[in-house]
Amino acid sequence: MSQSPVMVTTNLLIKRIDDNDPVITQAVFQLLPLNDTQVEWLAKGLTTNTHVTYLNLNDCNLSDPSLKLVIEAIKGNSSLERVAIDQIQSDDPVHMKLLSELKSVLTNLDHNNDSSSITVVSL
Repeated sequence: MSQSPVMVTTNLLIKRIDDNDPVITQAVFQLLPLNDTQVEWLAKGLTTNTHVTYLNLNDCNLSDPSLKLVIEAIKGNSSLERVAIDQIQSDDPVHMKLLSELKSVLTNLDHNNDSSSITVVSL
């Protein structure tokens, strides 16, 4: 089975982030559902990438394990200046802890400006 053009484009962007391509300074995945394998690859790339300054994961339907990987990648990245991410509010204690940790990480990332954001949506 062949991959959709969106999947190919998404995977190409993740590969270029993982390759630390200096041309890629903005990683916008908004509205692209990312599976756990893609997020694992993206997180690995972000940890060592020195060029991406903006990451947008709005409406990517991240699972809790994927969210944890993203949090760790943001912590390990030295070039990110802005991150936009939204998550669905849940009563699950693990999910609530992850959201709290994400807010803390973004606050630390954003100590010099007000451009990072997390939106928590309650259902």
